[in-house]
Amino acid sequence: MKYQYVKGRIDDAVEELCIGAGDARSRLLSANEATSSLLDIHFPEELLGDWHSIQDRMTKSGPRTNFEGKMVEGAVAHTMTKIQNKTASKIAADILKLHKKLQSEY
Repeated sequence: MKYQYVKGRIDDAVEELCIGAGDARSRLLSANEATSSLLDIHFPEELLGDWHSIQDRMTKSGPRTNFEGKMVEGAVAHTMTKIQNKTASKIAADILKLHKKLQSEY
């Protein structure tokens, strides 16, 4: 019962990854919308490393800025335009692994 919120959000992300439109990068962008409200406090301590790894890879390129240095696109959206579909698939697989751990252990 304690981790119901995070389980629900990750479950929604997995659903987007499975049946969402587009390639893996597009589906990851949709999955991010489902998980954007998650904070470290929502996760069991043992799974924070997994979550941070996913988030680090999804924001690797940082936000896109214009010539004035103003942000014009968020870090996740910008990163999704830069990574290969193969890389996005690996991130999606890690989200599924996290989902399975949450369902079986918590």
